[in-house]
Amino acid sequence: MSEIPRSFEVSAHLSLAEGNWTDAIAQGTNWLRDQPFSKRPAIFTSYVSSLVEDYTRSIAILQESLKLNHHDSMLMDNLAFALASDNRTTDAIEVLRATDYERASGMAGITLAATHGLVAFRTNNPDVGRQLYRLAIDRANKLGIKKYPLMADLYLAREEVIAHTSAAPAAVRQALEKASASSEKEVAVIAEQVRELFEERASASVNKRS
Repeated sequence: MSEIPRSFEVSAHLSLAEGNWTDAIAQGTNWLRDQPFSKRPAIFTSYVSSLVEDYTRSIAILQESLKLNHHDSMLMDNLAFALASDNRTTDAIEVLRATDYERASGMAGITLAATHGLVAFRTNNPDVGRQLYRLAIDRANKLGIKKYPLMADLYLAREEVIAHTSAAPAAVRQALEKASASSEKEVAVIAEQVRELFEERASASVNKRS
């Protein structure tokens, strides 16, 4: 495949499907270099970078692409997610000002609701955050997209853990149980991150009390 000129897009998606994150990012970067004015390689490569918690890379890619693709909702959504996940909440809020999760439909309606939910959690509004994540899950279920409700459940659980809410243990348990039935590599990598985060925070809490 790599011998075929400009096959970076195909190679990138194949690597993503196989769970080869490093190669997916490398091929996505090549794709972006090959098509610097296209938003698609920027969305792809920033998505995979955020998936493996490389938010610095994701933010840099998205900021550069937005210079060429002004006010693109998917680019802005990905940027807000990466910024908030990197604890740059004020910057994420500024990006989201130009978006409208209530009016958005399709994939944008799902991801924007979830990202607004993330920002709500990071600004000490867990009740609003839960409502928005559940809105994203409901929208994904209505569209019949199996992967996204699982991912939203996992990211909701992540935020419950980070916010130290009483709902965290149940949210993590339920999200991991649902994720275990999925064969999606993307779901699996987020599930492992949530599991590790929960165990790390639980261990730190025990050590603090002892």
